[in-house]
Amino acid sequence: MTDFATINGADISIRQALAWRAATSDSSLVRETAKSVGAMQYAKENGISVSEEDIQNYFNEMRYVMEMESAEAVKAWMAEEGLTEQDVRENCQIGATLNKIRESISDDDLKETYTETQTTFEYAELYSITVEDNDLAEEIKAQAADGDDSFLNLAAEHSEDAATARQGGFVGEVTREMVRGEAEAAIFAASPGDVVGPIAEGEDMTVYMVKDIIRPSFDDVKESLRDEAFEELVESFADSAAIENKVLGTVQEAPSEADMDEEEE
Repeated sequence: MTDFATINGADISIRQALAWRAATSDSSLVRETAKSVGAMQYAKENGISVSEEDIQNYFNEMRYVMEMESAEAVKAWMAEEGLTEQDVRENCQIGATLNKIRESISDDDLKETYTETQTTFEYAELYSITVEDNDLAEEIKAQAADGDDSFLNLAAEHSEDAATARQGGFVGEVTREMVRGEAEAAIFAASPGDVVGPIAEGEDMTVYMVKDIIRPSFDDVKESLRDEAFEELVESFADSAAIENKVLGTVQEAPSEADMDEEEE
């Protein structure tokens, strides 16, 4: 079998290298290759094409990221990696095609996802005071709500959470996933400036001050939604690929439509 590399004087074949990776369940090389092949096939099936300008722009961006400012630096890199101009061009064509696929994901599709998941993007700017006694927690809440004392002073005086007490009770920005159950419901139903609680958390009682609630609009999050949809699509190229590894003699058949429907459910 053709040698893959000589490492510290030891000749390693392509089969050895792939087998060692396969034995550790590392199929990244084959999987990444399947993504590239799948992307090119998907683009062809969906009428997505790239121009020479797109390919050149991708190459220019790659040069910038890799800090190859001169043609000599590019040539030196190609020689070091054993790459031909055709190898580099094909890689840039794949990269430019992936960019076009990402751009092809419509705002309309993303808006549907946003509608279904928009609460997951919400976050609250939060302060808290944690004590052991419920009566004390109720008193703290009353004082803070009436303006008899500032929440920051009350936190510094009473909170048993040393980390936040030093910051006047400041917790930071929290998502719904970070505060579940009763705390989530109370915090995200509040208006900016509201004091909520006490809420039982283990053996302790916590009073929260909701400084602000941020509910990002579609425009605020659409690019992150596009990234997620794009990554999911690219992963599907590998998930759905029929792969015959001719070096190891293995075959991975593409899942049937029924199997894919079950995964989506």
